[in-house]
Amino acid sequence: MTLTIDATIGGENANSYTDVDFADDYFEGRFTNTVSPTVQTDWFAFTEEQKKLRLITATRVIDRMSFLYERATQTQALQFPRRDEVKGGGIYVFGKKFEITELPDILLFAVCELALKVIDNAGNVNPLPTVGPTGTKIKSETLGRWSAQYGEAAQLCSIEALNYLQPLLRLDNELKRE
Repeated sequence: MTLTIDATIGGENANSYTDVDFADDYFEGRFTNTVSPTVQTDWFAFTEEQKKLRLITATRVIDRMSFLYERATQTQALQFPRRDEVKGGGIYVFGKKFEITELPDILLFAVCELALKVIDNAGNVNPLPTVGPTGTKIKSETLGRWSAQYGEAAQLCSIEALNYLQPLLRLDNELKRE
């Protein structure tokens, strides 16, 4: 089966916020230094179909989160684009306005970061990996104004993705899912 990515902004059949070309460019540019060369190698080791599956799956995981603002239309398949009725039309992220025909770049970056980690080597969807960067289980996280506590079976999937998503998330005392 050949997967097809539909990254149409606001599309009724959209299944990903970004496509493989964008993700390839992201990882090519993001990891051209020596800070994390294995991440770049890991992404480019995937086949085209594996990359598509990862981007679609990452989008699905992200779409379960609770975001600020309202969906731009009732017919769009995904959570973004969003609209802010109070300020008129699109949304503001770090002072930049994104119209309802645009997606915030931080959302696209989050999809890429999560796509790298969302499926394990056995092909299982893994939105919550078992260990943190130091090899220890993650029991709690704090990101800016929110924090979350996890049980034994739940750990955070990608701190990089959540760092990107933080300005878009609805912040209560805990991360909520719609």
